[in-house]
Amino acid sequence: MGRRLADGAGGADGTLAGALAMALVAANSATWIEGQHVTTDLPFAALAAAALLAALAWIEKPGLAAALAAGLSFGGAAAIRGNALLLLPGLLAAWSIGRRAAPSPRRFGELALAVLCATALLVPNWLLREQVFGDPFHDENWKNLAWKLHGYPDWARFTAIADGGGFFAILASEPGAVVAGAFRELLQLAKSGLAELLGSRVHALAALAGAWLCVRARGSGRRPADALWLLASVALFTAGVATAFFAWGRFLLVALPVVAALTAAGALSLARSARTRLAAAAAVALLAGWSGAKSVLWRLPWFVANHPVAEVAALRRLDARPLRRDARRDLAVPRPLPRARLLRDRGRLGHAGARRSGLRRAADRGAPRARRGVARGRGGGAARSPARAARRRGRAGRARARGKRRRPRRLAGAARSVTPRAARHFSRNPCTADVTAPKSLRAVTRQR
Repeated sequence: MGRRLADGAGGADGTLAGALAMALVAANSATWIEGQHVTTDLPFAALAAAALLAALAWIEKPGLAAALAAGLSFGGAAAIRGNALLLLPGLLAAWSIGRRAAPSPRRFGELALAVLCATALLVPNWLLREQVFGDPFHDENWKNLAWKLHGYPDWARFTAIADGGGFFAILASEPGAVVAGAFRELLQLAKSGLAELLGSRVHALAALAGAWLCVRARGSGRRPADALWLLASVALFTAGVATAFFAWGRFLLVALPVVAALTAAGALSLARSARTRLAAAAAVALLAGWSGAKSVLWRLPWFVANHPVAEVAALRRLDARPLRRDARRDLAVPRPLPRARLLRDRGRLGHAGARRSGLRRAADRGAPRARRGVARGRGGGAARSPARAARRRGRAGRARARGKRRRPRRLAGAARSVTPRAARHFSRNPCTADVTAPKSLRAVTRQR
């Protein structure tokens, strides 16, 4: 992208702009953090950016190769995520621009080739949806919008959303809420999200300056209309994402190569001599070095320190253990522990909360004590309730104990037993004690 925006398909400026844009993307921490996740974020961004690059090549020189690349890239992106449809207006606009620049009856044949390639990649996805859901075009992305408007940030409400809705139904019933939500997301993106995605506010300002310079650039090989089309396509995609869900950075990774190309090409557009070209390249290289240093010294260490290594290791240990005949009894925890549930509702559940609730003490004292404590509703071996002792002392004792400490309300259907394995698990993972009716300890850990 940087090479084509700088001076068409070749030249010294184009090669340098492409190398600088590559350095900006490679030094960005999002490339490394999101790249190691087994998610659709970076694969979708790569294919979507490839579709934009193929469309950019089509604008410069329409042909079968550009149409084939655009169709395959868009089909792959759409097979991964449905929001690839937000790229479709930009791709069609690119075809129209190229057709006007080089009118020929072949343009429609090349468009048909692109559509055929994209459809060929989408057919397996449609067949799978037909087999699983009974509808080849089944889609539940509209639930993200419903949850954003009425459920955020409680993910438990997502499963309560009834089937049968759609984006247009939500937009028709709540247009004001949809527009207000999109405006808030775009405002938040402008205030801090863009700077966080690109590396810093300086990187964001450099990107804006580079885009402006690319649009107004004049000279040999400069194509300001291409930069304007690229900006409009990315802006439309961003606005659509902000409307349908949240404008989080991992949903906007497709903007990274576009912004890097605009920054590098815009900086080199100021070059009027070898000295100014060197100064512009040094400025962009300094931005890349700053981003790389920030990634290596701060963002990547923070990500590693906050990565759920212990949870992943626990899941691997559970998966590696051979299942015994009594595995269901050992893994089943049918109801939450009362004290843990109470501490969770007060926002204090953690290792300290586990000690207060008696979970760790129960595990240390052994399984029989834990079983008796939970069966009697005392939070897994916790101390005897003061209210119960007050009743034994009589009415005077109850009056003195009133207001000091209330006995935690026993939840309906409290756990009847906790096996030694479950007690050991709760002692190591107190955060899993508040999950309602988990099927297994592995399910508990995944849900948390």
